[in-house]
Amino acid sequence: FGFFEGNGGIKTSILVGLFTAMAFGLPLLLYCLLRGARFSAVFPMQKPKKRAMLLALASLCLLIFMQALLKYALFGKEFDYREIALYGFTLPFPASLGEWVVMLLFVAVVPAVWEELMFRGAVFYEYRMVGGLVIVLLSAVLAGMMGMSFSAFPWLFLSGMVFALVRFLSGNLLVSMFLHIAYAVYTLTLE
Repeated sequence: FGFFEGNGGIKTSILVGLFTAMAFGLPLLLYCLLRGARFSAVFPMQKPKKRAMLLALASLCLLIFMQALLKYALFGKEFDYREIALYGFTLPFPASLGEWVVMLLFVAVVPAVWEELMFRGAVFYEYRMVGGLVIVLLSAVLAGMMGMSFSAFPWLFLSGMVFALVRFLSGNLLVSMFLHIAYAVYTLTLE
């Protein structure tokens, strides 16, 4: 992952987004082709209902509260707030507005979309017969392992659990995708 580290900037953010799209997109494409599943069956997306969006908004507040409690209250001294960590590598904060916009797109939106397609789309579809709780737990464990860090696993597991519960309760991948994107943008901007 040293390939992505360095001075940061637009080039690094774009490389992170492309890496994410390849790391998730190629296996998902292969999965859909080999499985012979319809896109709409694996990735159920319809116009979100008002109740589902309220669930996502409440879940976003819960994620922000949990993050504040864990990161700042319990483990505050262990975090470097001048860097952004994703998939085991770090990026320095952007130096300009242009870098912020590119980083939001390629480091927040692109990974959130692909992770939702993988963990709350394909995993939910593949294990749909084992029951909701098992799917939620499996999705959260896999999402936690993607952080490639033992210290980050508890937080990634908990946030993955929230994303999976929202996907399960709403039945709509777009709702969990909206939540994930909103949370990633919050993490890169307001945190």
